[in-house]
Amino acid sequence: MAFYDEIESTIFLDKTMHHDLHELACSIIHEYTHYKQNMRHYQILSMYLPDHKHPMEIEAYKIAKRDAKKCVKELFGDLTSK
Repeated sequence: MAFYDEIESTIFLDKTMHHDLHELACSIIHEYTHYKQNMRHYQILSMYLPDHKHPMEIEAYKIAKRDAKKCVKELFGDLTSK
């Protein structure tokens, strides 16, 4: 759905894989979290841990889950009330 390329300092998104704004916001926040993390440390941990046990992946999912709804609301208002 998305990934952060630390060499290019770029977040890549496949918009066809996202079904709604909330899902898109989750992906952007998740990948932005990786941008803020130490990717060298990330790569070292990745050699020993699967994604679902990688603490930096867990952190990125947690932050995305926490902030995605607020992000969409800030950008587009409360779309559910329309």
